[in-house]
Amino acid sequence: MSEVVAPNNDSVLGVTVCTNCQKRFRLPKKHESFIGKSVRCSSCHQPFVVKLEVPSQVEQAAIQNAETQQSTETDEGKRTRTRRTKTQIREEHLARINEHLKSLHKRLIEINEQGGSEEQVRVWCIDVLRLVLGYEDCDIDTEVHTLGQRIDIALKHDDRIFLVIECKNPRLKLSEKVRDQAAQYASSVSADWAVTTNGSIWSLYRVIPRRGQSADPIKVFDAVLLDEDGISEADVANFYLLTSRALFNGETMCEFHRRESASYQRILSVLSTDRVVNATCKALIENYQAETGEKPALTEDYIRACLADMFLPDEL
Repeated sequence: MSEVVAPNNDSVLGVTVCTNCQKRFRLPKKHESFIGKSVRCSSCHQPFVVKLEVPSQVEQAAIQNAETQQSTETDEGKRTRTRRTKTQIREEHLARINEHLKSLHKRLIEINEQGGSEEQVRVWCIDVLRLVLGYEDCDIDTEVHTLGQRIDIALKHDDRIFLVIECKNPRLKLSEKVRDQAAQYASSVSADWAVTTNGSIWSLYRVIPRRGQSADPIKVFDAVLLDEDGISEADVANFYLLTSRALFNGETMCEFHRRESASYQRILSVLSTDRVVNATCKALIENYQAETGEKPALTEDYIRACLADMFLPDEL
């Protein structure tokens, strides 16, 4: 079974999509023989049948942009390609997000100061999706109905909804009720992601479906645009995770797993295991004895209590 590799831009026939993970690949002419055959996805490593599809407008632009990077080797008269690294491409996206988000920031301030409506926030968010995050009009659907309600904004890819956005007016707190509402909408249309926003605060959630129960929304980030530092580097990095590039090349999912795996609860759980507590206790005793000449009477129970105090808030 063949494995799909990163294809060459020259003579691109179109794109093909892994039916398992939805990873999209450019299909060059040299791989035309793969059409109709089963290949193994280099992203999820599962087999899928190659079907030729027409690239979206965004993909066509990306292909054309990549082709313009080619240069000529004057010595040999051969065409070569100047490839940008993943880091360079990401930095370019971050710079664009920073520039365009700041251009819309003044209007957000005005909406907030004037006590704007939910509809004003929704329209502003659509402009963010278009101008800042690079979505096309065909990617944005504001007429999706589910559970007897209309989803404020649904983002689509190949007619499949992958993210829903629940907009609220600037005066409304983004409570757990708002979060759960967005998660229910996302789950009902099989979307993996949900965003809640009142314009100022954008919260991204990974929506985990649970059989026979309500979906479980797990927060990935909060981006606050009207705080003291305005639009910070962290805000820009978080907004990058909302781009189709980050969502479909796995960067957003990787960031979700990175942050979730290092949550305070998980860190405390690992630090409280017998192996770690035992090693910590021994190391503290040895270090203190080497420094002072005294051997402290530390116990593992005392170390566990210290760890709990480090994470547990004081009682009111």
